[in-house]
Amino acid sequence: MFTTLACLAATGAIDAADGALQRVRGGDPFIHLENGTYYLYFSSGDKVGLTVYTSTDLKEWLPDQGRDKYGRAYVNGNGFGSRLFWAPEMHKYKGKYYLFHSAEEKVTVDVGDSPLGPFKNPEKKPFFPEGNIDNSFFLDDDGTPYMLYAHFYAGNEVWICELEKDLMHAKPKTQRKLIRAEEDWEMNRADPRFSKWSIAEGPCLIKKDGLYWLTYSSHHVIDDNYNVCLATATNVKGPYVKQGKGPILAPRGKYKCTGHHSLFKDKSGKWKIVFHSRDPGGGPRYTYTADIKFTKKNGHPWIDVGEFQPCYIKPTKK
Repeated sequence: MFTTLACLAATGAIDAADGALQRVRGGDPFIHLENGTYYLYFSSGDKVGLTVYTSTDLKEWLPDQGRDKYGRAYVNGNGFGSRLFWAPEMHKYKGKYYLFHSAEEKVTVDVGDSPLGPFKNPEKKPFFPEGNIDNSFFLDDDGTPYMLYAHFYAGNEVWICELEKDLMHAKPKTQRKLIRAEEDWEMNRADPRFSKWSIAEGPCLIKKDGLYWLTYSSHHVIDDNYNVCLATATNVKGPYVKQGKGPILAPRGKYKCTGHHSLFKDKSGKWKIVFHSRDPGGGPRYTYTADIKFTKKNGHPWIDVGEFQPCYIKPTKK
């Protein structure tokens, strides 16, 4: 099954392929900024849990800064599931910190008192009994909390639901489909390994200038063409219009599988994107950031993505 392959090379280990510096190896990354510190979360395919890295400049990162003795922010056993901990996002809400992620291909959330954890879910239950991954939190201007996620249906589709005020439960009967991959730039119709999969996953939603900007990944996660696309709407529940007739973020030269991202603001208030990419020939997923610019393409909303900047492990002093 295609989702099982998503755990490949998602261990968060490090690699020394970029000169003397070690690149951060983390798929499905998310960055949170608070009090001058950046917090980086990413997928783990093993049974250990989820880690968190920290940085002050987005370039060099201190690994494994979580509150348990191994540096984990979330420890296996503190919430739902026992393996396949994918696509974590950490959000602050009403004085608490919420770690949204999937486990065993179902979406869940854990709560803590710090970005470093420990994060726990006393109920140890997923939001829904059916298969979903890649859940992402969005708080609208009116204070309504939402969760986006990739719902399994002949591939993956991007769905949305409202959350209860505690963020731990989905509001009943609010689930709604937003995006299904159907366009040529969203599918690899030429490769029989991937042609049958309609995949829209890894959603990220922001509101800017009165418009809802929904970015998401398409193609198979191990396809070199894995990318990030854009759709916009004037209502949070859609309908969403796919923009640009192509991805905003796509493979460039040696950078393959450029996808599963999140958007965030840096210390100066500038918007950036964090995402993963593979080297030619496959292998681990490495973490990169880039500047982004909200603009127009042929008169329609668009996002330009700047130069890719690798994330490195901060060298230790000898």
